[in-house]
Amino acid sequence: MIDSVLLSLAPIVALGWVLRHVWGDAENIRQAINKLVINLLLPALVFKSIMSYPIDRSFIAIPIVSFMTIGSSVIISLIVVHFLRIPNRTKGAFVLAAGFGNVTFLGLPLLQGVFPDAMLQVAKDAILYEVTQSILALTLGVLLAIYFGSNERLSPWQVLKESLKLPPLIVLLVAVGWRLLGLPDPTLLITASSILSMGIAGLMLMSLGIALNFRRS
Repeated sequence: MIDSVLLSLAPIVALGWVLRHVWGDAENIRQAINKLVINLLLPALVFKSIMSYPIDRSFIAIPIVSFMTIGSSVIISLIVVHFLRIPNRTKGAFVLAAGFGNVTFLGLPLLQGVFPDAMLQVAKDAILYEVTQSILALTLGVLLAIYFGSNERLSPWQVLKESLKLPPLIVLLVAVGWRLLGLPDPTLLITASSILSMGIAGLMLMSLGIALNFRRS
């Protein structure tokens, strides 16, 4: 099942890779796609998914599991790199790669392909995981990057403030608050969000393909 889904997603990734070599400004286009996804399409998917399901224990369970899995991955990788004789920057890259995976640009389309009959449920669960991971990446991840050799000097408050500016997180809090207050469903907004979110999977996979670079830097 997963093999067939991966095969169906591969042509979109391959198309992105081809466009990388056809478009002279492919990197700028990729950044524009990412900005569109993060700031508009993903928040639309968040709103649509949260407004389509009742608030249940998964809203607490998934962030807790996310925190535990990411935290344990970071701890294990820190132990491993401690014994490796490699530059600090390489150690930092290893720890960040081990702790923070791609659960949106590749994971979400893959999961929706594996579970086509539960696309909204999958989107909700993936979004809750992604929001938790994004907050940890912009706090713990940034602190790890600084520790392993970044020249940036940010205070914990600055890091937290930046993480709270994430559009998907803001929309998530608004949608959850809306549901908890028992306000009437905003049918027009839900419909508009549904239309906006339709192209998110294809754009994310295309962006992933454009980012692929098999040349040595």
